[in-house]
Amino acid sequence: MSDHKSTRSAEQKVETAVVDTFPASDPSSATAAAGSRAVDPADMMHAAGSQPEGATSPVAARFPDREAAKLAVEKVVREGPLDRRRAEITTDDDGAVVEVQATPADAHRVADLLTQEGGQRI
Repeated sequence: MSDHKSTRSAEQKVETAVVDTFPASDPSSATAAAGSRAVDPADMMHAAGSQPEGATSPVAARFPDREAAKLAVEKVVREGPLDRRRAEITTDDDGAVVEVQATPADAHRVADLLTQEGGQRI
């Protein structure tokens, strides 16, 4: 009987220790109604403003696989900087194609970033 009691006590200690640790990346909020985020995530995903104003130039490059294409898009988003919603990845039997809707002023720079990641311009 003492084994059962000590096991239960140890489990309670573990539960008490991890109550506020999950998920580690999301800080706990003071209230359930008002979270700890400055902006509601739904507002961040709003489509308004996702496309550049004015004319766009499509910039496309072929990659050997989807993973390479995803890495290239991440580089364009990070170093562009460019809104992720302006890039599209499509796959076929020959690999993956990244197409980015860039402003004419940014098209050359975006093309350079895609080729730096191993893409072949189309």
